[in-house]
Amino acid sequence: MGMSWLNQEIKGFASTVLTYQRPSTSETAQIAMAIGGKQNPLYSLLGSQPGTLDLIQQTPENAVRSFSFDAGDLDFTTPTPETGDQVLEVINGVSCVFQVMPPVSGKLAWEWQNEFRQSGARYLVHTQLVATQ
Repeated sequence: MGMSWLNQEIKGFASTVLTYQRPSTSETAQIAMAIGGKQNPLYSLLGSQPGTLDLIQQTPENAVRSFSFDAGDLDFTTPTPETGDQVLEVINGVSCVFQVMPPVSGKLAWEWQNEFRQSGARYLVHTQLVATQ
């Protein structure tokens, strides 16, 4: 057992299939992603009624969220995350667009979730909510 086994467990039990897209090249993929990550100021997304979205303790302008996924699942021309990529997630009936960007000035928009980057390597992308529909 090792990182490959752990990656499969995360995919099977702690992930949701979400849309990852790169608007600059029109590439799109359905990827099993775990929401959250280390040292991430998660916020609560709750709807008081179906079709509504209430952000708790943060405003839409600064709402951040991280997504973790198997590096091998990003089968794009450039197979690493890029600033400007987007993760689409439906929360309580509301379509949310999270854009990949650094969480704070001076930080990277993504990082390796496991430091050894061997089989089972995972990306941790940092995003900010930029639109709801």
